[in-house]
Amino acid sequence: MAQQVLKLKSDVGSKSMRVLELLTPLNGVVAPTVHADFLGQKYIDTAAKLVYIAIATDSAIAANDWQKMAAAV
Repeated sequence: MAQQVLKLKSDVGSKSMRVLELLTPLNGVVAPTVHADFLGQKYIDTAAKLVYIAIATDSAIAANDWQKMAAAV
């Protein structure tokens, strides 16, 4: 299995702040429609109160990068 590398998107700010920004979960009011940046990345649908986790990073369709996590009981 290949190692993942986080790619910082800019050179603005300290490296630790840019890494923290990259690791902050994405969010929106619908299911994710963007490609994941790395495996294990989180996306929170705030309208439906659902959490998704990245299982791929560059699928043919961005939505295929994400898997809905099971709700806690």
